[in-house]
Amino acid sequence: MKKQNNKNIILLFVLIISLFLVVPTLAQAASLYTSIRPGSYQNDSFIVDVFVSSDQAINAVSGSISFPEDKLKIVSVNKEDSIFDFWIKEPSFGKEADRVNFAGIILDKKSSIGDGKIISIVFKTKAKGIANLYFSSGSV
Repeated sequence: MKKQNNKNIILLFVLIISLFLVVPTLAQAASLYTSIRPGSYQNDSFIVDVFVSSDQAINAVSGSISFPEDKLKIVSVNKEDSIFDFWIKEPSFGKEADRVNFAGIILDKKSSIGDGKIISIVFKTKAKGIANLYFSSGSV
């Protein structure tokens, strides 16, 4: 009888551990996104703001935004009003004319929950057509 109880306890223990391994856990979400005023831009400059959104405190963000260099040209990158306190990699667009890279640290936890602005990119149109921006890499 005692052996049967031990087997039942071990079986119950294995079952409980298995449930913890199988049941999915809720993941905390963070995402990078861009914001631009809708419209048509021809021989004109326009601004694209880059944001991070998180439902919990974050401390670092890095990313790379790609775009078609035959359609767009970067005029400047502005880091004013950024939530970053310290830049690990200053926003840059040198050698890689079709990409903007950035990486920074957020030291003030209070400002790192919710939506926060990372950078603003000023583009100038070079040619007609649709120019899609996308994150070729990103980490929060």
